Amino acid sequence: MKKSENKSLHPVLPDHCSVKSQSEQEYFAALYKTYYSYVYRMAGTILDDPHDCEEVVQDSFFRAYKSLKKFRGKSSFITWLCRIVINQAKNRYGIRKREEQWQEFCEFLHSGELGNSGSANIYDLLNIIDVTYDEYVEVLRYNITLLPEKLQKAIQLRYIENMNYEDIARELKCATGTVKSRISRGRKQLITLMREFDW
Repeated sequence: MKKSENKSLHPVLPDHCSVKSQSEQEYFAALYKTYYSYVYRMAGTILDDPHDCEEVVQDSFFRAYKSLKKFRGKSSFITWLCRIVINQAKNRYGIRKREEQWQEFCEFLHSGELGNSGSANIYDLLNIIDVTYDEYVEVLRYNITLLPEKLQKAIQLRYIENMNYEDIARELKCATGTVKSRISRGRKQLITLMREFDW
């Protein structure tokens, strides 16, 4: 039973896919056709966005093609390819996660903190001061570096590293209440810095 399952997961290339009988491009095209669905599903175990999965698969095959001459067959081709796919998917996941965390932090930073209504929308604010979201994030990154070291570290661990208060307290060797106080002060100082920045 296990053998048949492994065979379906790791399809064997047909005889005509030999490097000897075909050009490198034709051979790799056969590899692509054979393994595409499998590595796409592999990427999907890490990424939940079809567009991200597609880009990871395309990039992984491109990297594998460039390195094909270095492949010595010490492991199966699919194992080698899957290592590339997993590494690329993890990189893409990390980038996407950081982008999401930055966006959440920017919105959290301003929610209920700016404007008389008590619920300012970050994108409305950016339209008013005529800057793009990317520009805003760069300014925010810069302003975080201007915070006192203790506040900067607490902000980074909470909103960039996405750590909970207890883990931050252990990391900084201080009480949880101290962590919350530093984050609160850091947020207030960041809001002041963002307001005063010469846009």
